[in-house]
Amino acid sequence: MVTDAARSADGRFLAVRTYTWVATFPLDSASGLPRRGVAPALCALDALAERQGEGVGFLGGSGGRVVLTSEGGEEPLRLATCPVPMR
Repeated sequence: MVTDAARSADGRFLAVRTYTWVATFPLDSASGLPRRGVAPALCALDALAERQGEGVGFLGGSGGRVVLTSEGGEEPLRLATCPVPMR
């Protein structure tokens, strides 16, 4: 189930979060929609052992650095480096 999504600050990528992974899609610069025919880069988050992963946001530019949040008041913010799709 998708729990969150975020666009990179430079508008090149869209990260889509579920409980256990992040899929990063390249965006078309003209339309802002995911580029057709280009598969997303997948980043498995199982190793983080989050209680219930919920949020995602890009950290800085459009490299693969993301900040992740989980449900619950005492859950820490987590940082991860996820691959970005080749353009």
